[in-house]
Amino acid sequence: MPILDTHTVETPEGVDFDIRLAGIGSRFFATVIDATAIIAIMIIAQAATSYVIAILDTAVGGLGGFVVAIYLIVTFLVLFGYQALFEIALKGRTPGHLALGLRATRLDGGRIGPFAAIIRSLFWPIEVFSFPPIAFSSVFASPRILRLCDVVAGTILFN
Repeated sequence: MPILDTHTVETPEGVDFDIRLAGIGSRFFATVIDATAIIAIMIIAQAATSYVIAILDTAVGGLGGFVVAIYLIVTFLVLFGYQALFEIALKGRTPGHLALGLRATRLDGGRIGPFAAIIRSLFWPIEVFSFPPIAFSSVFASPRILRLCDVVAGTILFN
């Protein structure tokens, strides 16, 4: 199956235009940047949690479980919300996408909405952190270099 490097968008006015799809390398390095940011945020959150628990257990006692619960909520929000937050706020871009000049859009070339950003965000940690072979195999199996999250959300990544 040949890899396509462009995607044709058909406008309602009957004008077609091609957009250049993001390559495997640029997608990979954008993912590395975003994964590094997520890991750094989680390390900082874990250090802050340990520090707060040490202070609270010494000063108040018994609030360590509450702090751990907050840490778990923050961890969930970072893992599953990082990409959605940035893609909604930055019009289809995460910090990794920005660094490499990439943008996620709908298949029709329009801006992705919150629903598509959330769908992409829910699949992202599963593909990247839990089952990287899924992300790699879906990219290589798709002629448009789509990850599973792109297929489910109806999006493409271009530069």
